[in-house]
Amino acid sequence: MRATRSLREGLIKRLVTALAAIGIIGVIAAYPLAGRYADLVYDRELFADVATLAQQVESDRGGKLRVNLPPAGQNWLLADQGRDVRFRVIDLRDGKVVVDNGWLGSWDSSVTGSGKPLFRNLSAGLVPYRVAYTRHLVDPGDIPVLVEIGETLGKRMSVQREIVGGMILLIGAMVAAAVALVWRGVASELTPLRAIEDAAAGRSGANLEPLDASQAPTEVRGLIKAINRMMARLGNAIESQRRFAANAAHQLRTPLAGVRLRAQMALRQPAPAELRASLLEIESSAMRASHVLEQLLTLSQAESRLQSGDSERTDLADVALHTIERYLPEAIRREIDLGYEGLAHGADVSGAKVLLGELLGNLIDNSIRYGRAGGRITVRTEQAADAIVLSVADDGPGFSARERKRAFERFQRTDASADSGSGLGLAIVKEIAERYAATLSLETDEGQGSRVSVVFPR
Repeated sequence: MRATRSLREGLIKRLVTALAAIGIIGVIAAYPLAGRYADLVYDRELFADVATLAQQVESDRGGKLRVNLPPAGQNWLLADQGRDVRFRVIDLRDGKVVVDNGWLGSWDSSVTGSGKPLFRNLSAGLVPYRVAYTRHLVDPGDIPVLVEIGETLGKRMSVQREIVGGMILLIGAMVAAAVALVWRGVASELTPLRAIEDAAAGRSGANLEPLDASQAPTEVRGLIKAINRMMARLGNAIESQRRFAANAAHQLRTPLAGVRLRAQMALRQPAPAELRASLLEIESSAMRASHVLEQLLTLSQAESRLQSGDSERTDLADVALHTIERYLPEAIRREIDLGYEGLAHGADVSGAKVLLGELLGNLIDNSIRYGRAGGRITVRTEQAADAIVLSVADDGPGFSARERKRAFERFQRTDASADSGSGLGLAIVKEIAERYAATLSLETDEGQGSRVSVVFPR
């Protein structure tokens, strides 16, 4: 089943379809009804003309009938633009026509009841007529006559069309008003969902706290609760994985430390060159493994702290100075110029000082490991629009296009040299940055160095 592109669009389409169907049915039903009301109005007017004409019928003493209808009276009777009017007066004693101005078909000889309004329909060729007639008694002598007036239906049909047109306009206005009201109403009802969406979008990847479904519409609360249960299961799986990694790292630290110590002790003893080379390789491998374990422990601790929501106001300038001091001996050993530029203080952001120190420490460590010996590494803090930017730039070999795409993934390394790191440093940076809604960016050209920037919102 094809999904509706938009809930609001789907509701509007259904509403318009339903109202259009109702409107069409209403117009179909209204057409004969409009004709009936038009007939009522014009039949009343037509019979009033019949009654007026009947009053103009006179009789002399000999019983001869005549219609006192001067030219001005005929003009009054016929002066109705948009219709053809015909009239006829018949003497019911002998059925002779007293006066007429056109054919009105056969007449009703059985008419009874003086002054009673009667109507019939007539077709003169292809032209329909509506005929009003009545039996009238003419004084003196109460002579019975039949008075008829017929008119074409043009004005009636025009009124009928106007009524139906008005109904179409009214239904169209109602549909437009209903669409506008539903559009605004749906937008109002979806406001809680947008609030939940914004809350979810503003979270870091480490935040698996349940979404608040209390303000959401009843129809979607079940979905939100199901998502919360799924996040709880995911959180449990992540926590189980984190505990396993932490426990494994703890368990391996002691044996690896023992291997390194044994190798170092063996190197102090006289030994053939081949054996010493093997011992050096063992010590180097154990050192790299220890570094991997330390990074795994750091990542596990960072994730744990991120999930606990540790946060405070921290000055990035102060963090930068202390972190640089911690890595300065290693930079000196590799003859790297490690320095700081930027704000002396006031680079306040929201975040735990320990985690921000780990973030910057991993950036510096990455630049030292992969930068060139005798190179330059610069740590900088600066203010931007509604943000504080922390960056680490080096003049090392940089990243290739392929490496750049996956630089912040776990266990990704720029090379496989003996001095390579664990591939977790930038992954740790990403975890911590996401927790504090910071934006990571990597500017690099292969062979031209690199710069990693972390933009913290104020």
